[in-house]
Amino acid sequence: MTALATDTAAERWTQAFARITGDLPAQASRADHWSLRLIAEETEQLAVRQDVLQPVATQWEHGLMVSLTRNGGTGYAATSDLSPSGLHEAFERAAGWARLASRHRLGIPASTADVAARVRHRTTVECPWSDLALDDKLDLLFQACRAMATDERIVDRSAQLLHRRRLLLLRTSDGADVVQDTTTLTPSLAAVASDGHRTQVRTRGGSLGVRQGGLEQLAAVGIPQDA
Repeated sequence: MTALATDTAAERWTQAFARITGDLPAQASRADHWSLRLIAEETEQLAVRQDVLQPVATQWEHGLMVSLTRNGGTGYAATSDLSPSGLHEAFERAAGWARLASRHRLGIPASTADVAARVRHRTTVECPWSDLALDDKLDLLFQACRAMATDERIVDRSAQLLHRRRLLLLRTSDGADVVQDTTTLTPSLAAVASDGHRTQVRTRGGSLGVRQGGLEQLAAVGIPQDA
């Protein structure tokens, strides 16, 4: 499967998940309840420190979680193998744990009908990450990093952007069908000042500044103009 760089790629993941859930192993039909949850996530981090470009970090991962309840026992299994054989193996492992749990009544009651919901959510993105060339995104960070060099006592400066797109797909035997497509942008500015005796650190954004949306969020946090 492809990464999540575009809406078309995300739609291909959704279609592939529909095919997977439409052709389940025999263990699914023998279960009192089952659920499948697929998560696919892509992140890219860009950083400039002391006016020097840092290594570009790109991460891509996906995985499928199977939950299965039978005879009062519930078992779980996870896999990154989305082939028919991979799905079969995951159901077999979940069924095995469910059998063990049922002997000791450690299960979770099967879902009720009111859980069966169809939900569709996608983050509103006005300016997608892919619409701006890599060189242009790096130029914004270089501008922001240079703008913080306002005093000789500033000994360290950095500007970063972290883009994450996360697709969550969920289906259950009682009819729940959830698609959640979330895009976030995390801008981060940091400056360290020291006069040899006292040191101060000033930051903006970072882990407390995660924003849903695309590159339009840069204007909201003042990058690079307010660095």
